[in-house]
Amino acid sequence: GLKFLFPLFLGTRIPKPCPSYSRSDKSKREWLNKLETHTIRIFYCLCQHLDENSPEDAKARFLAKFTQDESKCDRVAELLLYYDEKARKAEYQFFRSDVEEVVEDEETVLL
Repeated sequence: GLKFLFPLFLGTRIPKPCPSYSRSDKSKREWLNKLETHTIRIFYCLCQHLDENSPEDAKARFLAKFTQDESKCDRVAELLLYYDEKARKAEYQFFRSDVEEVVEDEETVLL
């Protein structure tokens, strides 16, 4: 259950990558990034699919796991800031690129 996911989420007790990933530092970083992304997606899916009517107050218990330890709240805030910055950079690059003009032209044609 969650006892395996929270250490991955917090960045502690991370398993070693398989030998094909351990050749370079770049591939190790990519592997860690994928692991972090998958962990976040699992938590996101749990939040989406657990509702107030879930058996045994599953949603409340899941959300309480984040408030039990201050480091989990800190990690959520850290990831929120990291991905917000990443999204802002991507949005800025999109608006500076020619892709925006192409999208606007396609929208004009569709209207």
